[in-house]
Amino acid sequence: MQSTDSLRELNAKLLAEIAKLRKENAEIPELREKLLRFAEVEAENAKLRQIIEENARRDSENAELKSRVRELKARLALLEQSSAKIDLRPEFVVPVQSAMPQIVHLQIEYSIILQKFMPAKYSVNLHDL
Repeated sequence: MQSTDSLRELNAKLLAEIAKLRKENAEIPELREKLLRFAEVEAENAKLRQIIEENARRDSENAELKSRVRELKARLALLEQSSAKIDLRPEFVVPVQSAMPQIVHLQIEYSIILQKFMPAKYSVNLHDL
């Protein structure tokens, strides 16, 4: 049989091992909690990466739209400059209603010319115009 001293020595080693295992067991819930927090942070990072990508796409789209707006403003300025040269005083503007008889007369003349010079199979009805 083993001596009392050797049993006491073995007992001390076992108590030390038990203390070590209890300490490790106490750390396991902390590690689980840290792992859970890490997973949550990773999920949040994935969302943030997606938002950053969306923002980059929108920034690109905004840059294109701003460029288009600048182009359209430049074209508008050119149109405004050229329209400023057009004289729109009432005495120079012909109302559409006063021009209607002339338009109808021209359509009738066009129809008569077509009837004279085009074969019947190519005839054009005035209402089709």
